[in-house]
Amino acid sequence: MPTQANAFVAPQPIQAPVHSHALDAADASWRSASEAERANSSVCVDHYYHTAAVTWPCLGPQFPDADRQHAWQLYHASLAKLVETGQRFHRLEPDRGLKVNTAQGAGYVAIEYGGFPWQPDDFNRLEPASLTNQDPKIDRVIQQNGLGVPFVAIRQRPESSDFLPSRTAFAATAVLEPNAGGVSSNDVVRTMYSSPDQSVPTIATLRLVDPTRIDQLVIDGQSVPIASNLSTAISDSLSKTDDSPIERLMRPDSLNEFDGLQMLEPYQPGKIPIIFVHGLISDRSTWANMTNELRAVPWIQARYQFWYFQYPTGEPFLRSAMTLREQVYAAVEQLDPQGQDAALSQMVLIGHSMGGLVSKLQATWSSTTIWDAYANRPFPQIQGPPQGLDLVSRLFFFEPAPFVKRVVFIGTPHQGAALASRSVGRLAANMVQEPPDRKQMHRMLIAANPGVFRADFQQRIPSSVDLLEPDSPLLAAMMRLSLASDVRIHSIVGMRQGGFGAASDGVVPVTSARHPGATSEYFINASHGQLTRHKETITEVSRILAEHLYEAAPR
Repeated sequence: MPTQANAFVAPQPIQAPVHSHALDAADASWRSASEAERANSSVCVDHYYHTAAVTWPCLGPQFPDADRQHAWQLYHASLAKLVETGQRFHRLEPDRGLKVNTAQGAGYVAIEYGGFPWQPDDFNRLEPASLTNQDPKIDRVIQQNGLGVPFVAIRQRPESSDFLPSRTAFAATAVLEPNAGGVSSNDVVRTMYSSPDQSVPTIATLRLVDPTRIDQLVIDGQSVPIASNLSTAISDSLSKTDDSPIERLMRPDSLNEFDGLQMLEPYQPGKIPIIFVHGLISDRSTWANMTNELRAVPWIQARYQFWYFQYPTGEPFLRSAMTLREQVYAAVEQLDPQGQDAALSQMVLIGHSMGGLVSKLQATWSSTTIWDAYANRPFPQIQGPPQGLDLVSRLFFFEPAPFVKRVVFIGTPHQGAALASRSVGRLAANMVQEPPDRKQMHRMLIAANPGVFRADFQQRIPSSVDLLEPDSPLLAAMMRLSLASDVRIHSIVGMRQGGFGAASDGVVPVTSARHPGATSEYFINASHGQLTRHKETITEVSRILAEHLYEAAPR
C-alpha cells in the first residue's frame, strides 16, 4: 500500500511550470477558504477549488518529500471541502458539474463518471465516507489510501421503483484534475458533462470513480492507486430501516419501503443474482457484514449481483414464500423479457433461520403435501369467495422457480426451533396482530368449509412462530417436499451447546439445522445471531459461490 506522500507519480505540469511559491499560495488560499466558510460566504468554494488546483501539480516527484506530503494533505482536504461547500452553496450538482470563479473569470468543472452501473442523474448528493466503523452491523471498514477522496453517493427518489428503494447509497471516489488530460482507466465506459454555457470554459474535471470496480487510474502512463471506502455506503443502504424487527413481527401489516425484493445496485446483465433472505425478528441489515466482506472480493463483485428479500416476519412464512416467488418471477419478466440473460437462471438463495425455509419453498414442488397437512378435503372442493380461494391456491400450491439453482441454509430450523415452544415463543405468537381483512377472510373460509381444517387452523391463522414449533404439521410436510433435481443445497450449522443439553446454536438444534439432501455441511462454533456475520460463514459462502461459478460455466 503506498504512503500518502508517494502514492502515485503525478504527471508533469500540464501548463505553466511549478513555481517555488506554489505551496505558499495554496496555504494562503486555504486560509482564505476557511475564513470565507466561517463567514458563510460562497466565496469559500472558489478558494477551495484554487487550493486543490494549485496543489495538484505539486504532488509530483520534483518536490521534496516534505513539500509533497504537505501538498498531498492540502489537495485532499481542499477537495473534500470543495465537494461539501459546493453542494451547500448550490454551486455543485453531482449529476451535472461545479461552477467556480477564478482570477481569469468564471469557470466550469465538468463531471466524469467511471465504472458505475448508475446513471448520472442518480448522483443526487455526495456525503463524506466515514473513516471509522460507526455501524455495529459490520465488523470493519474496508478502505485503502490513495489518490482521491472517498464519498457516499446518495440516490433519492420519491418512492421505490425498479426493485430499488427510494434512497440508495453507493461508494464513489472523487479526483479533481485541473485542465483535464491524460487520465484514463481500463474497461470503463464514462459519461462526461461539459459546461452547459458555451461562454464559460471548462477548466477542470471532477472524476467520480466506482472504487468497487476500479482501484487505479492511469495518469500520463502511470498507474495511480485510488483511495476507497467500500463499507460506509453498505452501512447506509442496509442498516437504515423504518421499523424495528420486533414491530414487524407484532404488526405484519405495517408498511415498510424496504419490504419485498430489492437490489443493492441496478440490474447488471451477465451477473448472477444472490438473494439474501433474513430470519424471524430480523431484517435485511442482518446481511450487512456478509455483504461488506463479499463485495470486497473482486471475482465475487465481478460475477454476482446482490439482491435482498425483506418481509414482515409476523406473517406465516407460506405467505412470505409466495411473495418472494411472485416477485422473482416479476423481476425476471421486467429485467429480461426476452430471456437472453443466462445469469438470471443461475440464482443463489442464502437464507438465515426462517429465511432458509422461505428459500426452500422456491426450490420444491408442493404437490398436495402442504395442503393435506391442514385440510381433509381436496382443494377443488373448497368453498369460499374467489379472492380468498385464489390466495389459498397461491399459498399452498407451487412449483420450483426455474431461476433458482442453489440454496444455502444458515441456521435453518427444518424441524423447528425449541424457542417456538418455550414461553417466550408462545408469548410472541399470541402478540402477533392479524390484519382485520385477513381475519375476515379466514373466518369466511372456515365457515364455508365446516370440519375440513385442523382444529388449530380453525381457531386462527398460524403465525410464523406457530409454524416453527417442532411438532408443526407444516414443517413435517415441508420435509417431504421434493427438491428440484437441478438445485444444490448447502447447510451451515451453529454448534454452540444449548442450555437444554442438546447441541444447538442457542435457538436451532443441530439435528433441526441439518438437511439430508445437502451437498455440503459446515459446522461453526457460533450462536444463532452470530452466524450470518461470522468469518467462517462468510468463508464457506465464498467457497460455495466459487463452486457455483464452476458448475454453472458452459461445458
